[in-house]
Amino acid sequence: GFWAESLKDAMADDSDDEVTKRRREMEQKGRLSADHLVQLAKIAALVASNRELMEAIGAQLLARAAELTEAGRKALEVQLAVESGLGQFSRRDKLRKAASRGSSSSQSRSA
Repeated sequence: GFWAESLKDAMADDSDDEVTKRRREMEQKGRLSADHLVQLAKIAALVASNRELMEAIGAQLLARAAELTEAGRKALEVQLAVESGLGQFSRRDKLRKAASRGSSSSQSRSA
């Protein structure tokens, strides 16, 4: 689908030509925030089970976990705890750890 291809395409490749690199730079300016990616996954999970899209969103979030706000981290944890949506991401344990590392410096661990 559109989002899966768009998100996969956002991952830079050193072999790209100058035109492609410039296009990617321009796309970076309008890209979704890490928190918006979490929201996209939540909405997409309601529509259908789309593993390809969840893999693309998960890979983006894995690379950008440090950008998540506290609200984004909490929303991500909820999604990773179920089998639908981002719960389908093949590297969800790694994503969970990356997101929790990002929050450890900004939050005390009181539950």
